Amino acid sequence: MRMLHAAAIAAALSSGLAAQDRPDLTGTWKLNPELTRQAELRSTEDRAAIAGRRAPLGGGPVSVGSGRSPVGSGGGSGYTGGRANPEDAAKSREAIRIAMLMPDRMTIAREGTGLVVTDAHGVSHTWKMDGKSVRSEVGALTIDTKVKWDGAVLVVERKFEGDVKATDRYAVGGAPRRLTITSKIDANKLPGEGPRTLQRVYDLE
Repeated sequence: MRMLHAAAIAAALSSGLAAQDRPDLTGTWKLNPELTRQAELRSTEDRAAIAGRRAPLGGGPVSVGSGRSPVGSGGGSGYTGGRANPEDAAKSREAIRIAMLMPDRMTIAREGTGLVVTDAHGVSHTWKMDGKSVRSEVGALTIDTKVKWDGAVLVVERKFEGDVKATDRYAVGGAPRRLTITSKIDANKLPGEGPRTLQRVYDLE
């Protein structure tokens, strides 16, 4: 009994320490275009360097998107003979567009143990940081969203119709205080589309 009690106290202390390490994401954040451009430039240079290291012997170009169906995408995937079903391809492209949206301004506020994120158009989303999937609709697409903490970083995972997945990592730091959102978007089943990464930097108003 004493061991169980001690374990419960240790777990509570660990949870409390983890909560203290989590940054405050609340406030109104405005996009910093210059820092975002610099981050995108660094990301492009990094991708080019990686592609150079992976180039085949002889210096030939690295092929991006062969147009073939991904390995393991058997029947029922909507892909036949290396071509995407037009309806599925349209959903995938719309999902990529939504995943890459870059609001100029957004407000993050607490609501109980969760957060409410509101963009400049007044559209709000409520996040419960429990790692459980929440289904919503954006336009004609259905999206399953999971939100959880990874240390001091808030991770938002979105799975779209059209087999597109976006992972957004929200990190706060620096002086002045800034919010950096790093997004990885996977659309591997859409011919010619591989993973892409983008970064956005916001200042606190």
